[in-house]
Amino acid sequence: MLILFIFVKIVILLQAPPSSGLACPLSRTKNGSGAGGDSRFYEIPCLYVLLSLKDNRKYYCRSINAYSRLKEHNDGKVISTKNRRPLKLIYIEEVSSLEAAIKKEKYFKTGFGRKYIINKLKHKGPIV
Repeated sequence: MLILFIFVKIVILLQAPPSSGLACPLSRTKNGSGAGGDSRFYEIPCLYVLLSLKDNRKYYCRSINAYSRLKEHNDGKVISTKNRRPLKLIYIEEVSSLEAAIKKEKYFKTGFGRKYIINKLKHKGPIV
């Protein structure tokens, strides 16, 4: 039941436009409200997967500001994805700390981690 709640929360929050000021889709303001409260957001580490619409390959990465990082990817400011544009966000997950984000990103880049993401997308569909 908790997993379903988190999944629904992610889907609802991902519908916010990138210009809404959200640091990560699940971020909160300093006063605890969501996007409608104080405009100073905590930056929450997120893991995300981008799909290249050019060559249909996935790019696994982490950031504390996923929406602005996606914009940088699509504007060609990131060397590793510059020639793979346009990119689409297909998966995003909030993690508790930067250390956890680094550890999980390394896992996503292994064969087991890639299978985990593929199975998650296959059974629940793309989150975005």
